Amino acid sequence: HAALDHDGMLATNTTLLAGRGLSVQELVQHVATIPFLADSRVVVVEGLIASLGGGQGVVREWQPLLDALEQLPPTNHLVLLEPLNRERAGTFGRSNLFSELKELADVDVQDFPLLRAWSRSSDDSELMAWARERAAGAGVEFERAAITELAELVGDDLWLFASEIEKLGLYAN
Repeated sequence: HAALDHDGMLATNTTLLAGRGLSVQELVQHVATIPFLADSRVVVVEGLIASLGGGQGVVREWQPLLDALEQLPPTNHLVLLEPLNRERAGTFGRSNLFSELKELADVDVQDFPLLRAWSRSSDDSELMAWARERAAGAGVEFERAAITELAELVGDDLWLFASEIEKLGLYAN
């Protein structure tokens, strides 16, 4: 994120879309849009592969996206966020569209495991440890009770959590 936000305008050039019900034409339109007064544009789609299933017909239907991605300007980026839990772990291996996407040049596939919001010991959960690390990186120091309260209010949405940490840091300074 920080590597793309040279001019501080990435937030206004980021589009978040739900994968369920998204049409190929709509996604291609968003991905092909040139950044507005900025160096980069990011389109984030949540749950696209999971919502489409794995049939070969999906690849035919979504071929315009594959074609558009091959011609995408270097300023534009598409991020597909897919839920990965035990029930859906095999879904992506069976998805023909996912296989086709992985074969494109400049495609980077990364796994980010979900953070546990609970802990059996008195130590911080993975979510709390992430929040403390994020806060320290932003130069913000939280008391344990404060970070726990923030976690209860925000939940496990890391984007929102990071945003709230940043806001509180700006407010405190």
